[in-house]
Amino acid sequence: MRPHWRINEQGQVERSFGGDTWQIVLGGASPKIRVLSMAGGEVWAGGEETRVYRSADNGNTWTAIVLPQKNATDHVIVHIHFDPPQQIRIEAADGTCWLSSDGGATWN
Repeated sequence: MRPHWRINEQGQVERSFGGDTWQIVLGGASPKIRVLSMAGGEVWAGGEETRVYRSADNGNTWTAIVLPQKNATDHVIVHIHFDPPQQIRIEAADGTCWLSSDGGATWN
């Protein structure tokens, strides 16, 4: 069964495999999450303090993605777009964006 995803009121990522039971899979001390995006079997989450996380295993484990610093400030991530599977565009609320053409290995 494919998981369902949501962001709770505290800005934590939750997952459900059906029914009304939701499990926090990315929470704790991390900054508030503002956006979730799925591509194939991957889940990406972004939020405050220029934070982006990726899970390749339906939320069992997460990897923090380090984006290059831009404008010497933290950004709030609000969009994560996928074109062909290897091209990713991440956008902040202030219009700042990062691009990757290799599935997120490198960014500009």
